[in-house]
Amino acid sequence: MYLFGFLPGIVWSQTGSIAGKIYDAKTNETLIGATVVINETTKGTITDFDGNFSLENVNPGTYNLLISYVSYKTLEVKSIAVTSGQATNLNIKMEPATTALEEVQVVTKANREAETMLLIDRKTASVGIENIGAQELAKKGVSNAADAATKVTGITKQEGSSSLNVRGLGDRYNTTTLNSLPLPSNNSKLKNINLGLFNSDIISHISIEKSYSPWLYGDFGGANIDINTKKYVGKEFFSVQLGQGFNSTLLNNENFYTIDGPSKIGFQNLEFPNIDLLNDKIKYDFSNSWNPISTSTKPNTNISLSAGKSINLKNNSSLNSFLTLSFDNWSVKSS
Repeated sequence: MYLFGFLPGIVWSQTGSIAGKIYDAKTNETLIGATVVINETTKGTITDFDGNFSLENVNPGTYNLLISYVSYKTLEVKSIAVTSGQATNLNIKMEPATTALEEVQVVTKANREAETMLLIDRKTASVGIENIGAQELAKKGVSNAADAATKVTGITKQEGSSSLNVRGLGDRYNTTTLNSLPLPSNNSKLKNINLGLFNSDIISHISIEKSYSPWLYGDFGGANIDINTKKYVGKEFFSVQLGQGFNSTLLNNENFYTIDGPSKIGFQNLEFPNIDLLNDKIKYDFSNSWNPISTSTKPNTNISLSAGKSINLKNNSSLNSFLTLSFDNWSVKSS
């Protein structure tokens, strides 16, 4: 009986233990959940809610402890002596890890399709400027840039005409730009391009500047109309829109003259007069020098095609393309 009671005591006295507490080196706060492992072994533990840890049944010898914790430098405590039947107590302090980050720049872009952003631009502008964005165009059912401009106070457009009047001043007193770049006219008789060519699908916003600015040409007295296009970002798409209408004022007019004589598909074949330089005479090949074309009542038609695609390139860059084609024809009686 004496021998069996003595043997367990001998076995128990052959191991020791490592215990301790882990703190933050700067604040002296205890660290909860720090990992403590005896190097080159699988024996380990984590600290409790008070930062305490304990490794039991460690054979006598000298060991190194590896201690790790999130956002702290991994610490190695070397040459810890374990004596049989005794507990080795440690107080360990860990240094927070400091990581140097490169400069981070946060870049934001103002969405000028929104009414609120355009109102802020108008409020902070140092010159007289008015804007209308894509959101407002959608609410008002606007189909092109010409109709969009007429939603701004002081701008009117005569039915059947491609030019705008700003504060009573006609085509020759205005200028047109696309993304702040000057646009040539599509009609040799007019100074400005026909704004009806720009479908609202591609318009981000339109800015009307009624006062002179250093970045604008000074050849206008009415306003500069700047069309700003959308920047397409998203999945590829393709859409087709068709429409048809009728001008009720032409119900009883089966044969009348059209304005400026464009063809059904929007083109015009001009006939230039014969000039007799010797006799200083001009001979026209048509009876009326305005060259009107006679036509009958036809329904108004329109068609538009839109497509967009994004192509991902290297270095997190992309190539975005946006295409729109539109055509409208309508019947307007010439006076």
